Amino acid sequence: MATLAQEFLLQSSLMQPECGRSILLVEDDRFVRSAAGELLRGWGWEVLEAQNAATAQDIFCRHAARVHALLCDVILPDGSGVELCRRLQRESPALRVILTSGYSMSPSSYALEGESSHFLKKPFSGEMLIAALRKILADQFLSDEPSLPRTIADSLQNLPR
Repeated sequence: MATLAQEFLLQSSLMQPECGRSILLVEDDRFVRSAAGELLRGWGWEVLEAQNAATAQDIFCRHAARVHALLCDVILPDGSGVELCRRLQRESPALRVILTSGYSMSPSSYALEGESSHFLKKPFSGEMLIAALRKILADQFLSDEPSLPRTIADSLQNLPR
């Protein structure tokens, strides 16, 4: 059950662009990657882009502390997007994931751990992408454990003492 503070924070975050959040976008199709990146930047996300699993792994290793979410195609030219997501979630359990694919797939073929993931079938609209991101981030804030969004928690740590 969410506390009143968690519900308020969630509702306020749903009304605001995602300023201060970073997403790793892994997509081999240049047009899809560019369109999704542009949309996400318009909503205030910092977007780190990769065209394959190897580049994504390298980017994540260098920037893991600032990556809040991962938007990843299921089929990449150099491997499985699902396996990439599993590896990165093992390294960073708080990482939120959206898997995408243009192929029809059974939910068990892309299932990841817990409530921290979502699947979007291509083609998807900008509204669907933003809703999916907000859903996976909302799950983080509505858990039974009290928590604050990362940007607020970071701000509280920086208050003068």
